[in-house]
Amino acid sequence: MILLGAHYDHVGYGRQNNSFGPWGYIHNGADDNASGVAAVLEVIDAIQQLAPPPRRSILFALWDGEEQGLLGSRYWLARPTVPLARLRLAINLDMVGRMRGGQLEVYGIRTARGLRRIVSEANGEPAARLKFDWTLKADSDHWPFYERRVPILMFHTGLHGEYHRPSDDAHLINHDGLASAARIAFHTIVRYADADELPPFREAVLQESPATARWLEQPVSTQQPRFGIPFRVAPGDPPKLVLTGITPGSPADKSGLRAGDELLELNGEPIRDEARLRLLLLAARGETTFLVQRPGVETPQLYKVTPLGEPIRVGVTWRMDDGEPGTAIVSQVIFGSAAQLAGLAVGDRLYSIGGQPFRTQEELITLLTTAKSPLALEVEREGKIRTVELQLVDLPPPAQ
Repeated sequence: MILLGAHYDHVGYGRQNNSFGPWGYIHNGADDNASGVAAVLEVIDAIQQLAPPPRRSILFALWDGEEQGLLGSRYWLARPTVPLARLRLAINLDMVGRMRGGQLEVYGIRTARGLRRIVSEANGEPAARLKFDWTLKADSDHWPFYERRVPILMFHTGLHGEYHRPSDDAHLINHDGLASAARIAFHTIVRYADADELPPFREAVLQESPATARWLEQPVSTQQPRFGIPFRVAPGDPPKLVLTGITPGSPADKSGLRAGDELLELNGEPIRDEARLRLLLLAARGETTFLVQRPGVETPQLYKVTPLGEPIRVGVTWRMDDGEPGTAIVSQVIFGSAAQLAGLAVGDRLYSIGGQPFRTQEELITLLTTAKSPLALEVEREGKIRTVELQLVDLPPPAQ
């Protein structure tokens, strides 16, 4: 069973302990939390129109006494109307009526495995920008369920200057944003209710915090240059690719290449395109030949350079995490790589490679190393899922 709820109480005329004033005027609470109640009612209406209905039961709840200490939700949990063992997800909608910049805050994604992906897949067009916040505290009706080890989600569009003031009124509601939040809640519920299996509460969330998120998404150290040949694109028709310096001690330095050399060919292929050159440099294996034109030297000269490290074809490194199964969290995008040219960034989530899902790191590595070009990646960023296409170069075979 899945629960969707919102609190319908507010602070009346306001007092010093529950209002930022002025006091003595009715606080209508249009955003806090008539917006959440309205969204719940819309979801109820939409669920009733589904044919067939969802596979699992959905319980809708409107809580009282939230502003006085989460009284309604705590009371229900102490005297539940259904066995709590049946409850596998509780979604709370609190202040979802003031969306700004298309952003919806989502809390609780770490309370069960795979919740971030479920919510992202529910974020259809026009997609909201989801801010996944790992903060969990006793500030709304999701908290009593969290205390009872029930997986939770809370949707929220943020605090504002009218919070707990008489000015929180209906004319300030962002109706399109409210509709967006309700749609995401609806599709999340339907996906969850129709899933083959529902994950249990994830105990590891009790030791996690926003600092854990920052650690998980931090970039790894930058890739060591394979050749050590910074270059620039000089004007011309076609443009010229000219070395601007040589990294001391690098393979290029040891080979005799110099700043000012113009690159003409790489392994016999004429070079006239910066992006193509960077891809070839990353993908090179073993001894690599450069044909260069050196200033003051009439005849082009051939240099042989053996790069550092293994060939790089896609150009990403990643982390995998128990809270997000079947997901690779990008930890590095190598400059000049196919991944960088396609717009990937640290923190992106990879969901499929060439249309194929993966469960383990080994499966992911196999998909990346055997992929054909162009390679389609299913990528999630800020809750928006898109497909990006990578143009890859073929790696030379290993030396026999």
